[in-house]
Amino acid sequence: MSLYDAVYAAYESRPITMANQIYRAQNIIRNHHINSPHVTSPNAAPITVTQNHVRVNYPQYQPSYPQGTTTITLPTAQANPAPIANQYAHTSAHTYYMFTAADLPPLLFRIEPYKERFRIGNDDIPVPVLHDQATNRPVVTNRGATLRFFSFLPRYISHTVPGALLEFWFRLDYRLEMNDILMRIESPPGNMVRANTLNMRRNRFRHTINVQAWMDCRTFPPQHDLDVARQYSAYQICLNTCMKVDLANSRFLKPTFNNISCQPNALTGWVDAGIAGDYFLTQVVTSIPTRRMVGILALLQRTQELAIVLGHGNAWDNYKYLSEDDAPPWWNDRRKGQGQADGRGIDEIDGWTWRDWMVNEVGADMEVGIARRAKTRGQTV
Repeated sequence: MSLYDAVYAAYESRPITMANQIYRAQNIIRNHHINSPHVTSPNAAPITVTQNHVRVNYPQYQPSYPQGTTTITLPTAQANPAPIANQYAHTSAHTYYMFTAADLPPLLFRIEPYKERFRIGNDDIPVPVLHDQATNRPVVTNRGATLRFFSFLPRYISHTVPGALLEFWFRLDYRLEMNDILMRIESPPGNMVRANTLNMRRNRFRHTINVQAWMDCRTFPPQHDLDVARQYSAYQICLNTCMKVDLANSRFLKPTFNNISCQPNALTGWVDAGIAGDYFLTQVVTSIPTRRMVGILALLQRTQELAIVLGHGNAWDNYKYLSEDDAPPWWNDRRKGQGQADGRGIDEIDGWTWRDWMVNEVGADMEVGIARRAKTRGQTV
């Protein structure tokens, strides 16, 4: 029986309440030594809470069509208006026009995703094709791409669309694909916008607020997972948010930025998110902490311990100094089949290979998150 099954699996049959989550956070501190004296954490920046903050009301997203709908027909002015001058630099009106870096929606600060809402069994509920009412035909771009209907997406998207807004859109509906975005971008002359560019914007934004992408994990934790989780407190993990947890005042604090790039140098302060303590504990995929998170914390502790023993110092990120031979094998090139390799026995600690030790800690199944899905549209841009 793994550590997870012995200590944490019982959580799966118990209700997720604030009291239980605080208890679980304290259990994480005891079992995983988040505040270990052997690890020197970077000094946290002082938090000054902005007063008299004006909060934005973000409407809840629900698909506005019944299940089984294959087409959505809208007036031309909504479905397919004629592009304006320099359309590549402008985003059309859309549901979340009020999106602002001064008050980002709480959805962006959730660590673990909510349950699948757009899937029956192993199949996605189809996304309707967008039709133009005037022609009663699908909306097709000048590059021959047929648009699917997502109520929150504008007809035209600026080529400078920020990573924060992209990440928000992708969290609203798991069926959204990057091609749905690219189809709506009129590229500047001689400068085709590519999926990698947009994905990098999303990555930079997630790095700024320290949160991972919502996707399942079919391998043991990569190094990046440790980079993110090591910055969380046990209370953030168990309340399922990367917002600052202010237990003394029963509130969450979220960052505000002075421009939509949401980069660290644009951080202006922190505001009370104005949400309940159990806000991020509804519609969870499994118990919190998840099996994957427990695996990340266990691996962080072990890699740190090995790095100290091998003389790499006791800084908060000393696991990054492990050589390829010493590090978990799945941290290296997966194309070489390393994802299934055992790695060397860690004789400096207990002799267990990396893989055998992970199985002993959390079991062999690490698939937690949003299921990987095949492309549902199959159309390129």
